[in-house]
Amino acid sequence: MPKILIVDDDSDTLKTLSENLQLRHQDWKIHTAEHHSQALEVLTSAVKIRQPFDVVVTDLWMGRELGGEILVLEVSKIDPHLVAILYTAQIEMLDRYKLLEAGAYDVIERNRPGLRFPDEIDFRVRTALIQRDRMQTVSMLSRFFDTNLLNRIQADPSLIRLSQRLVTVVSWDIRGFTTLCETLKAYPDEIADFLREYCDVAASAIFEQSGVLDKFIGDGVMAIFCVPSRASDEGMSDAIAAVEAAKALRSRFEPLLTKWLPRWRKKEPKQIDIGLGCGIHTGDMLVGALGSGLRDQFTALGPRVNFTFRVESKAEKGQILLSASTNELVKHQIPTRLVPDKGDLKGITGSFEFYEVL
Repeated sequence: MPKILIVDDDSDTLKTLSENLQLRHQDWKIHTAEHHSQALEVLTSAVKIRQPFDVVVTDLWMGRELGGEILVLEVSKIDPHLVAILYTAQIEMLDRYKLLEAGAYDVIERNRPGLRFPDEIDFRVRTALIQRDRMQTVSMLSRFFDTNLLNRIQADPSLIRLSQRLVTVVSWDIRGFTTLCETLKAYPDEIADFLREYCDVAASAIFEQSGVLDKFIGDGVMAIFCVPSRASDEGMSDAIAAVEAAKALRSRFEPLLTKWLPRWRKKEPKQIDIGLGCGIHTGDMLVGALGSGLRDQFTALGPRVNFTFRVESKAEKGQILLSASTNELVKHQIPTRLVPDKGDLKGITGSFEFYEVL
């Protein structure tokens, strides 16, 4: 349900625009404010309670100041997804390009000949909502998918509908990262810059194999391999792609350490010992896009996802461990060796077979 905020110090204009939009769009939530400072309070509060507005429509000149311009300049700091539309009867007071560069979606000259102002506002708001939805969808999806797969999904959105599928999930974690953070606690930028580069490298390795980047969890990364357009081969292609992505990230992690270790030692002479552990598991899982607004996410759900994390917890530095189900799919193309485990697996007792990628 779209939320619209109209801002104008003229009560008649506020009433005309709000009633016109509400009459035409009864499912919209129309709010009003009489000053840019009041509007900023309303927008900020909405973001805090996770019920943000979609569009703000504001007069440029309010009272004796350019309240609309101030509002637009502040809006992007409050909510980068909010669409701002300005209007004015004093076009000579308007720096159109400044406002557009600041993030305004559109600027309307109120007294243009032949223009019926309420109709024009309605048209611009509807257009803005359509464009906003498209931009949000692309923005959300681009965080998870490589460009080629994203193009296919945009052509057929049903590909990411939540459903039960045979999926291969990969989980990575940096061993020794907590100790690293403690060692370099006086240099948080060193940790943040390393993580940023590590995440970029991880995303590239995943996307190169048409995987889906599920999430970053501190120093952990989770990826899903379930490309819908692949031929039905009972998950073999996805499992192989997952292992190839894991191998690629393993090979790229060492040069990353070679680059960063000397920098860290200049800051802190203590011994720093970190490495990448990886676990991979294949099984039927609930996977697809879920959430809304600020919480949109493409992810996999269920106990088999948790089992992937348990497999990863057994991996040592530099090790890629596969569950038996994943190994069965890749063993004819990827060399592995049996690594039996007879201990407790984070609360699950019993004997498990793991396979290490050579």
